[in-house]
Amino acid sequence: MRVEKGDVVEALAHDPLYQLSASDQDGFHTGMLYWLLSTHLNEARPLKEISLSFYGSIVERVANGYDLYVGHDDMGGYKLGAVNTLHSIPNGEKLAHLGRTRFFTHRMVISLIHPADELPEPWRHVSYDELLRPLQWSAENLRETGSHEYEANLLSRYVKLLERLIYLRDHHPLETDARDAAVLDADETRRLKDARLLPLVEKIRLSRFAENLEQHCGLQVGVDLSESHGSIQYSAPSNSGHLFGWKYQAGRVRLTMKLDHLDVERWRGQSIKKEQYARKNFSDFFDFTSMPKVNYGLYDDAPEMKWHSQEPNISYTYRTVPPGMTHEELADILVALTSHVERYSDLH
Repeated sequence: MRVEKGDVVEALAHDPLYQLSASDQDGFHTGMLYWLLSTHLNEARPLKEISLSFYGSIVERVANGYDLYVGHDDMGGYKLGAVNTLHSIPNGEKLAHLGRTRFFTHRMVISLIHPADELPEPWRHVSYDELLRPLQWSAENLRETGSHEYEANLLSRYVKLLERLIYLRDHHPLETDARDAAVLDADETRRLKDARLLPLVEKIRLSRFAENLEQHCGLQVGVDLSESHGSIQYSAPSNSGHLFGWKYQAGRVRLTMKLDHLDVERWRGQSIKKEQYARKNFSDFFDFTSMPKVNYGLYDDAPEMKWHSQEPNISYTYRTVPPGMTHEELADILVALTSHVERYSDLH
């Protein structure tokens, strides 16, 4: 990969293409593929290296919940439906819903960040890494025609942008070692925000942290990158029909309860009733002070527990991760909370 040495954050902060993309990154990256496939299909033939379904006479933006559609006039041809996203990978539930659309013969998620789990059938994941060589070859094809120098240069600049994003994902020191702070300090947060990179970097750091939890703690967690900040969570069903768990998101650790998780609509629009029910019957689950190690690490001097709810059926309390807490310390707390969740679920 031909990425120059130096601070890739600064490089992206001054990259015109990245800054143009920042307000709608998924739309921008989808738009690049749409432009190439719809106006220069012959020169884009190298994309067939990834999938033959990339080659079609019909190319559309946003079809049936997908970002990109590539198909043929004839009924028997390939019909590709693609979700193209930098870091907001749809969760398994949404992909399963989209997968029920019978119109498509091929379904694909194209993303920079790798999914934490295997995609449900019939989905295939294509990393931005796989796009590099076919797109560069497509740029060379455009240049060889002799009349598309501008388009070739634009596509080459886009390939350079992808290389920088991949380098950021894989090699840039994003302070994700065990002894690095779990939450970015104010100066680095401001720098990334000014560069319009903060959501992407937060999700890269979260993905790395989840990998480390599995490798070093043996803790398998759910990773959800479909939300704005991304989150990791763990939950366990109980005999009472409720789902108890924890969730880490945006510097906060939650203790969560999904009421009647097999009949979620029962609680929709009833936030006060949810709180009253959880407080009356399961307040000991939400009590951080009952776990000395966790309470010390996530100390909160509030006089009483604060309750929150989320539609359709979630009640939760949370503690904020203090400045300077390391990934290692946070991992220890999440391991302790996992034991708490499992014990409580077994008893209830």
